[in-house]
Amino acid sequence: MMELFLFFVNWGIGLLAWFVSIAFSLVALAIFLPLLILWFWGLVRVLNKMGYSGWWSLLTFIPPLALIALWVMAFSDWPSQRRLITVIPPR
Repeated sequence: MMELFLFFVNWGIGLLAWFVSIAFSLVALAIFLPLLILWFWGLVRVLNKMGYSGWWSLLTFIPPLALIALWVMAFSDWPSQRRLITVIPPR
């Protein structure tokens, strides 16, 4: 009889732990997704102002490529600068 009682207690504790882990996962997802969307929205806006496509923001999922792209974009002429120079020639 005691074994049956302990079985159900153990089963109840396991079920409670499962519900708590699901609840924590949903809370983490509710916090993480808006931050991820905000990150990509800001990054796409910066890339568009630089004259690059917003699709470059997907490189943030591959950190070594993102660092290389950041280095290249930091020291190259931006397409938006090239367009401005062609419209207004330097004196």
